[in-house]
Amino acid sequence: MYKLYNVKAWGSLAIHCLLEELEVPYTNIWMTGDQVRAPEFLAISPLGQIPALGLDDGRSLFESAAIVSFLVVAHPERGLSPKTGSGDFGEFLSWLHFMSTNLYMTNNIAFGGSIYASDPAQDAFITARAWGP
Repeated sequence: MYKLYNVKAWGSLAIHCLLEELEVPYTNIWMTGDQVRAPEFLAISPLGQIPALGLDDGRSLFESAAIVSFLVVAHPERGLSPKTGSGDFGEFLSWLHFMSTNLYMTNNIAFGGSIYASDPAQDAFITARAWGP
């Protein structure tokens, strides 16, 4: 059974929804920011990344795109991705990684640039830039 380690509003929703869509058994483990930084969790996800997906063999995966890629390949019977090795699968991976690395970051900035700013004026500037001219 998979174990999904997550913190509310830390980007685990896609993995949670995918596990539900796959109809595979998993345990949802809610954590706090403090728990993520604890040595016990760093043994599971050495970089302290959320989401993390615990596997049956004791290993764990992190990074949403990697977890999505793993799950759709591990459960091909659900038909949630093109056939591995096909050009369509390559295109699927291109869009998946684009969303994970570009759209996710832009969304974070657009809805709260404060994590990148040291004062309210910088926050307003960063947020405005994310929304465009």
